[in-house]
Amino acid sequence: MFAHSQRMMVDNAKNRIWSFTVNTEASESGAKISAIPFNLYSSSNTILNVDWGDGNTSQLSPSNYTENSSAASVHEYVQPGTYTITIKSKYWTNAYILTATYSYYNNIAPDDAFLSPIYHFRKTLVSLNTPLPCVAGVLEYDNSAGNYIYKSKRSNTFDFLFYNCTQLASICSNFFHFNTSITSYKNTFNYCSELTSLPQDLFETNLQLKNVRQCFASCYSLTSIPATLFTNCTELTDVSACFNFCVNISSIPATLFTNCTELTDASSCFKFTNISSIPETLFTKCTKITTFEGIFRYCINLTSIPENLFTSCVFVQNFSYCFAGTSITTIPEHLFDTCTEVRNFSGCFGDTGQLSSIPTYLFRYNTKATNFSNIFGWIGSGNGGFTHHGVTYSPKSGIYNTELRSIPTSIFRYNTNATNFSHCFCGCRNLASIPSYLFRYNTKATNFEDAFYGNYVITSIPSGLFDACTEVTTFQYCFLLCTALKTIPSNLFKNCTKVTSFNGCFASTAVETIPTDLFKYNVNAIDMERVFDSCPLTYIPEDLFRYNTEVTTFRECFDGHHSTPQTLPHVPEDIFKYNTKVIDFSSLFYYRRFTENLTLHIGSPNVTTVSNLIGTSSYSKTIYVPSGSTTETTFNAYVSSSSYGASVTIIGE
Repeated sequence: MFAHSQRMMVDNAKNRIWSFTVNTEASESGAKISAIPFNLYSSSNTILNVDWGDGNTSQLSPSNYTENSSAASVHEYVQPGTYTITIKSKYWTNAYILTATYSYYNNIAPDDAFLSPIYHFRKTLVSLNTPLPCVAGVLEYDNSAGNYIYKSKRSNTFDFLFYNCTQLASICSNFFHFNTSITSYKNTFNYCSELTSLPQDLFETNLQLKNVRQCFASCYSLTSIPATLFTNCTELTDVSACFNFCVNISSIPATLFTNCTELTDASSCFKFTNISSIPETLFTKCTKITTFEGIFRYCINLTSIPENLFTSCVFVQNFSYCFAGTSITTIPEHLFDTCTEVRNFSGCFGDTGQLSSIPTYLFRYNTKATNFSNIFGWIGSGNGGFTHHGVTYSPKSGIYNTELRSIPTSIFRYNTNATNFSHCFCGCRNLASIPSYLFRYNTKATNFEDAFYGNYVITSIPSGLFDACTEVTTFQYCFLLCTALKTIPSNLFKNCTKVTSFNGCFASTAVETIPTDLFKYNVNAIDMERVFDSCPLTYIPEDLFRYNTEVTTFRECFDGHHSTPQTLPHVPEDIFKYNTKVIDFSSLFYYRRFTENLTLHIGSPNVTTVSNLIGTSSYSKTIYVPSGSTTETTFNAYVSSSSYGASVTIIGE
């Protein structure tokens, strides 16, 4: 391979030629314009001899350019069509390729005085025919100051070089051979959606290459990865999102990273590809990797994980979303045994609708892990569909897990530093029960938001489930839509004295009776919004909120089901008497039907919102409020403006 490359070096050194093909029918400006992406204003002796492929030639020199114009690089053809452009020069090392910052790429217009060559080149390029001569580097521009400003001159990066060349279909062998000092190819071929293959020697001489972040991302037509693509890239550190959304890549060469011993970031590298398996030795030599975030996320045909895949990766700290949205059914028991530095498992197995079991000691040696949010739960990606530049993908089994029936009691036994369990089993619809001691050793846990959201089978919550979790601050939506849940232990939150939010905690469950002391010890709670929304309640304790004097909102707290309004039992008249900091009672009973007259004593003088407080009812409602207060003004305004306020009497006291 090298002998062949050396012969090409001699030939190109003699001729100093670069050739590429354009198709002007792809242009959006009269279907006649293309360009070469160069600017020479800063050079003293560079001359480019251009054959435009239509019988016309140009000689471009620094005199053709100004700092604010590259118009000389643009050529208009008489007829639209396919043309091969050939450029010859003795002084390529003084020529700079035009590029722009990512934030400005999509705003480049065809008539931009300075950056129009970038626009026309990217719209029309279809093939790179000969290796790129050794150029000085790139000139990067942006318009952050409201006009085109020269941002930086770089001699060792080709970032965004062919970004969004949506017609580019082929790259010749040894294309980057002469540019040996390049260290970064970030986004270089990103969105080259017609590119079908890569030369195996593309980076052969880039011995200093460190970064290929998103280099081939969204190359939708790419079907394979050359096994030797990174063979000589021994300094490579970042392959994050390199093949992200290459939706037709179906396999990964086992030797792809064999020589990449400095690799640290592999996040999202194969995300949204079409792979069905992973070579077990893929990362054997990559002992320095610290993050695998989203590396195989939404590889919807992936059904299994090799047990020794991460054995050598002892410094990994992040496995978030690693296998999210895949079709795996089981997890190897010792998958993470050597990864003792992991901090983040967020979403690692989220949206895996076919996962049927969890190894008991899966996280036995990950004692530094703090984040288990969405670990086996729904990640919250709509209905599971993603559209990306016209390409839509979704998990085969949907975003909710219907196969997982049980949780190992000791799954988090050794994760004593864990703080975040939000959405941990969210959407696991058929879990039969929750182990009593599931969180017994997680004394630092602070977040259980949506932890068991959307379960259809669990009928009760074990007493003592959160006894050890004294640092928790939120149970927002914790049991939301657990549609079979009927009973709540009276001491469920007894030790959770730092909780501030119970928003929607039991909304849309089957709970009928609320324990009197449920919130007795949660004196720091401020948010009781929707906490019992749409529950078929038959009993509300008088002292339910007696000790929650910091609460500021009861919005929709006892609201009913919107399509079928529910009846409400006796409401204790002093239930809100001690909640003196409340400002919001909106939609408190809006979709409820009373079975008796209602009397309430409101203790807060600062209520500002009571919209949709009470729906239609034939029973009278008498509400006592602090006389002369903001609350009195707010309630009187509601009575006078709401059609449902006619049956409400406001009395100041």
